[in-house]
Amino acid sequence: MHTSREAETETEGSNQVKTEAEIVDMQEVQSEVTETETPQPQVEESTEDVAQTAAQPTVYVIQKGDTLAKICMKYYGNLSCMEEICEMNQIADKDNILYGQKIILP
Repeated sequence: MHTSREAETETEGSNQVKTEAEIVDMQEVQSEVTETETPQPQVEESTEDVAQTAAQPTVYVIQKGDTLAKICMKYYGNLSCMEEICEMNQIADKDNILYGQKIILP
């Protein structure tokens, strides 16, 4: 037969175990919520960053066999920038570029 003190201890013990189990359950739920609600870092470029990147021209060194047409196709996929490249680099004749020459690409 249990005395009233032992009964209280058993009750306290079972409540304590239940409380610990509830805490563990709550921690698991909280962990799951935190994982799903935690925003993932996003790489966002501000308009200013994009403008600065776009504004920085690329320097290209002419290789043997290069033509402005080949360079335009390689970098832009079309010939639309050929005149702009000629203007930026003061190239009078688009067919007259030299091996080793450095040009700026927009």
